[in-house]
Amino acid sequence: MTDHALTPHANRPPLRPGSLTDLVELVPYLLGFHPRDSLVLVALRGPHRRVGVTMRVDLPEARRCAGLPAVLAGHVRRDGATEALALVYAGVGVDGDPPAGLPDPPLVRAVASGLADAGLTLVDALYVGAGRWWSYACDRTGCCPPEGRALPAADGRTSPAVATATYAGLVALPDRRALEQTLERSNPVSDQAVARAEADLATATGAAGAGGTGSGADRDGRQRWRRQVLGEIAGAVDEHIAAARAGLPEEWVARFLVALRDEEVRDECCDWVEGDRGERALALWRHLAARATSPYDVTPLALVAWSAWHTGAGPLARIAVDRVLARDPGCRLAILLDQALERGINPATVRGRPRGRRRQTRRHPPPGWNRPGP
Repeated sequence: MTDHALTPHANRPPLRPGSLTDLVELVPYLLGFHPRDSLVLVALRGPHRRVGVTMRVDLPEARRCAGLPAVLAGHVRRDGATEALALVYAGVGVDGDPPAGLPDPPLVRAVASGLADAGLTLVDALYVGAGRWWSYACDRTGCCPPEGRALPAADGRTSPAVATATYAGLVALPDRRALEQTLERSNPVSDQAVARAEADLATATGAAGAGGTGSGADRDGRQRWRRQVLGEIAGAVDEHIAAARAGLPEEWVARFLVALRDEEVRDECCDWVEGDRGERALALWRHLAARATSPYDVTPLALVAWSAWHTGAGPLARIAVDRVLARDPGCRLAILLDQALERGINPATVRGRPRGRRRQTRRHPPPGWNRPGP
């Protein structure tokens, strides 16, 4: 199990940890959850050591995969970094001091050697557990005492690093399972609502149907329907309706889920990844994915993966991709993202939809939506 989490884009401030403690505190916010029984490698860019690509691997997998150090080094180089920090996280339920001699020194040496072979530097390696960290490279009691260095969170304090991450909109869930649960089915849309949405589509598009075949008039009807529903989805994104406590009404959910099965509608939605709109779109896709039933859950999950990858939420993208491929192994968007995540491709090099040209979507309010007054 490997997670990649890229540095968030320009709508968030850059993360510049001032110390190793800051970096240890930031890692859960980069991943979106507190890692356990994991190897984490954080790329550090430039003279100010800005946080770059962050990778997490289950410790059992890291121990048995001889080629892992070279793979990690390749990801660091592609990210434009020359240095990295390694962190070994204790497993669940590990309390107190670490055993005599820090665990997994052969793994740490292998990572350092893999980076060196690629012309990169491992600035330090840390063991993290029980609210403390220890350095593999330093045994000077003045800066690295035998009892380890305490993390502010262990004493109930909020460090400036965590405050910066929180201000940037990053969160750290208790574990990876908690992140997975954010995509679990909740308040699913009824079959009756979906059937009504499908009937509305058939009425609006005539004989063209989902494949877009039929007479010219039928195809024109489908294009009008696409423009209308895309405007409604754009309105829901821009109004950030998915963030409302009650969520979206069932009829909207059904209409949007049916619409997203149209490839042109889906591809247009792939454009919405920039800035605040990208964050709001991701919130809508997550809401739809949680309320969808099969087979209508495939596209919103694919859009979750696409938007999460673009906004720097690599582990969420990995979870969503795995779910899509389990449901539809032939989904092209999920296959593309699976390869991008495995190769550590920076989403900054890929903008907008995976294919085709962009176009401007005219926004319409969703059916029955009245914008609240000031």
